[in-house]
Amino acid sequence: MISKAKKAWGWAGAYAVFIFALSSMSHPLPYIPGMEKYPLDKIFHMIEYGLFGWLLTRAIYFSFPGKTFAWLAFAAFFIGILYGASDEWHQSFVPYRDCSPYDLAADAVGLSLGTAVWAKRNRQKEKMNA
Repeated sequence: MISKAKKAWGWAGAYAVFIFALSSMSHPLPYIPGMEKYPLDKIFHMIEYGLFGWLLTRAIYFSFPGKTFAWLAFAAFFIGILYGASDEWHQSFVPYRDCSPYDLAADAVGLSLGTAVWAKRNRQKEKMNA
């Protein structure tokens, strides 16, 4: 039987591969009129990395039981932001893509939100089981 930690890391790893695949595309999003005017791509970054933050926090939680939420959040954010930075660097080699600190900032916001959502959901689940 596969442990919860291994399953959780499998999902986080699979999602990291999905992010890499999207970043390898010159045009991963369809053209949306006004996209240049509004920061829609930043919203997509936040959603993308929000889910990644959720998956990372979950994997770390199962791997290191008993750690505080602050420790889990820091570890998930640290791993996620390193991956986000490497993803931005990777995009600098893809035609029509670039390396943007604003995208990395949106990734950081998403990671933080994903971790917070996981924590809230996990606390509610623990209260129901108590």
